[in-house]
This record gives sequence, C-alpha cells and structure tokens, in this order.
Amino acid sequence: MPRLAAAAAGLVAAAVVMVRYLPRLVASVRRRIFLKTDTTLVVPGPSVGAEYFQEVYRHPAARQRRHGAALSDLHFLWFGPQAGLHPENLEHGALYDELAPVTRALLSVTPEETTRLAHQCMGTAVHEAVPRSGIHAVRLRDVIAPGWAEFFFRLLFDEPCPAEVRSLITSYSANLFDTIKASSRPKPSLAEQLDAVVLTRLPQLRKPLRTPSLTSEEQAAYLRLVFFGSGVGQMTEATTHVCMALASDDHLQSQLAADPGNCELLGSIINETLRMYPLFGFSHRILTQDITLSNGRRIPQGTVVCFDYPSFQRAGLPAPDTFRPGRWTSEGSPVPENFTPFGVPGARSCPARGLATSTLPVAITEIVTALVLATSAGHPRSLANRGPCLVWPRTDPPPRHLASALRLHRAGDSGATAALAAKQLVLTWRMVRLARLQHPCARHYASLDALAQPGVPSSQGRSCPRR
Repeated sequence: MPRLAAAAAGLVAAAVVMVRYLPRLVASVRRRIFLKTDTTLVVPGPSVGAEYFQEVYRHPAARQRRHGAALSDLHFLWFGPQAGLHPENLEHGALYDELAPVTRALLSVTPEETTRLAHQCMGTAVHEAVPRSGIHAVRLRDVIAPGWAEFFFRLLFDEPCPAEVRSLITSYSANLFDTIKASSRPKPSLAEQLDAVVLTRLPQLRKPLRTPSLTSEEQAAYLRLVFFGSGVGQMTEATTHVCMALASDDHLQSQLAADPGNCELLGSIINETLRMYPLFGFSHRILTQDITLSNGRRIPQGTVVCFDYPSFQRAGLPAPDTFRPGRWTSEGSPVPENFTPFGVPGARSCPARGLATSTLPVAITEIVTALVLATSAGHPRSLANRGPCLVWPRTDPPPRHLASALRLHRAGDSGATAALAAKQLVLTWRMVRLARLQHPCARHYASLDALAQPGVPSSQGRSCPRR
C-alpha cells in the first residue's frame, strides 16, 4: 500500500507538472523548430535590437517574402491550394501590382456601411449562438466566427450569406488557422468546396474583379484566401482576444458595458489587446543584398530575417506583460514605433486597416452589451484553445456558484491545453517533415520559371502544388 500510494502521488505530481509546463515547453520547441529551418536572424534579438526592427523591415533589400527560404515551404503547406495567390506569399512584381489595387477596391466600402454590416452580422451571430437565459460554456472563437463569415460574404456579394455557405466559410477559416497553430491537420477539401461556391458567384460580386492575368478558378481562390481565409480568421482572432481580455477583468468589462460609446476606453482596450496578443507571431523576409544598419551592423545577403512581433511590441514599455489599457490614455504615453498591429507603414502594411479599425469596436460592443463574459482559462497569443469562456445574458442576474464554475472551468482548460500541446508537437514535426519532402514553395517558383519558356500558356504554373 505505501508503494501504491507513492506511485499514485508520483503520477499526480507528474500530471500537475505536465499541465503547468508542457504548453509553454511545446510553444518554445515549436518556435525553435521553425527558426532553425533556415539561417535566420531574429529581430529583435541579441544581434539586432528592437530599435532597428522597422529599419530592417522597411529596407528595399528585405522585400523578398518567400523565394529562397525553406521556411516558406511551411507557409505554402499552411495556406493549401493556390497558396501562391495570397498577398502574404506574393513577391513584388506584375501579379502583385495587379492584385493589390483590386484588394483595396474590394475593401473600399464607406465606414458607415461597414459599421452597419458589423452591427447586423455580429448581433445575429451572438443571438444565434448563445441561448437567451442561463450560464453557458462556449469557445468564443466559435461564437464570433460566423458573424465575420457573414460580414465578408456581404462585403463581397452585397446579399445575405446562405447558412450552408456561412458554415463552410467558418470551417475553412478555422481549419486554416488551426493548421498554422498545428492544432489540426489541413483539409484541402474545404478550400476546394469553397472555391466552387465562390466560382459560381463571381458574376454577383459587388465590384467586378479586374484581374486579366487570373483565370476564373484563380479569381475564386484569391477571394477565398484573402477574404474568407485571412479576413474572417484574423478579425475573428482579434475579436476573441479582446473578449478574453475583458472576460478576465470584471471592472473593465462592466465599465465598457455601462458606457459602450466611450471610444477612448474601447480604443485603449483594443490597442492594449493587439499589443499583448499580436495576430502574427513572426514573419520572415529573405535579404536580396547586404544591409548595413545605421549603427554599422552588417547583415549579409541571403539571410532569412524573422521579425518577432510579440517581443517588438513589448520592448521599451514599463510592465510589458501586464494588461494596462490606461497606458494608451491619460495614464501614460505608449511607444508608437513599437506598435505595428497592421504591419509597418510603407512596407506593404495590411490593406484592411481602415475596415478593421471601424468594425472591430462595433463587434466588441455588440458582444459586451449582450453578454457577460467570465473566464479563468489561459489566454495564449496563439489562441489555440479557441477562447474558453462562461457567458450569460447581460439582463440576467449573476449566476449562483460562479466561483465554483470558474474553478472547474480552469481545471478543464488546463487539462485540455496540455493534451493540445502534445498534439501540436506531433503535428509540427509532421508539417516540417512534409515541407522538407514536398518543397511546395520551391516547386511553385520552379513552375513560375517555366512560364518564361515559349509556348507555355500564361495560366499555367502559378498554382501551388498540394502534394
């Protein structure tokens, strides 16, 4: 019996250690795996500090995004079919010059219209996902995503989204982001189904696509990648991060719910959330020539530079790991140079910045005025846990035994997060192995080179090989 008790105690201790430390260990291991794929220089880091982040980012020699880096093969695996049409994967050139103004034109809707759409779409999503009474355990990302799927469909086609199409968009976007986080395997069939839906609706677009270099199939893939992949996914993640931050701060949430028109308060909450939980962990560029920084430091041609957004946005601030919206208002002055939620200006920053800044506050207001949010779950930047939260209608009184519910909520999330971390480690290894075996990005650029050969039709060679 003493031996059995000792063994049981050892198992319990091991489980506690695994639950507490495994997720952080796996996150560190995944980062090391990605950064060791190439000869990389992490910025900011020991060699190049945060003060040179934007100098390197803006340098003309740091414009090459994918061609020549093994790390790029992972990006192509993540994005799946036709990955080469995603703006993040497009090198500077004729195709980018053709697609960039098209993207901006499709996003150029008046703030009044986008605000109205966000109000309708998010209000409906919250109403449909959460019962009208009682406390419920939800994953905030799953509640929020259908609202943004509806929003972007209406933005493109100026009509309500059929329920089955909204479900397909939500599933595709979720799988794309889960694949990037290594919490799920890629499902190319979702992209293919969505491409087929978009293809049939191209004539109904609010604004015509002026892309003579693309076939109709490529136009559908472009819309799927940009609007239903990145658009839905990033707006969902941003909204979920803000809601998780509010769910952890009763006072701040109550203050916002009582005064939803307080733009300064809401803006500071959103800024602080995007500072602490940037939507990108890191991005990489391949230097096409040597760079000499203003301090004389030389970075050689061919270096793969990885820009570490979380570290950059924490640099130079007091208590950088503390959620303090007041640092953006009268309490203190932020460091604007170290805040790049939409990329670095002048270096192909996010074209949806205007749309995001006008619609995200509306979505947050819709949620907070309808629901009370409470969570004791972890809030990782990757949001791989999809935002576990307890919710109930704001018109209801506080639920009884809320403290007990939150303790159970925390315990359940800790166990699930540890199991997910183990899964992420396995899937990360698998994705890196596939990238090394298949070289989808390298094959993509080899097919582009074939376009220069006489007799090759212009529509060939641009597709991303899936296998």
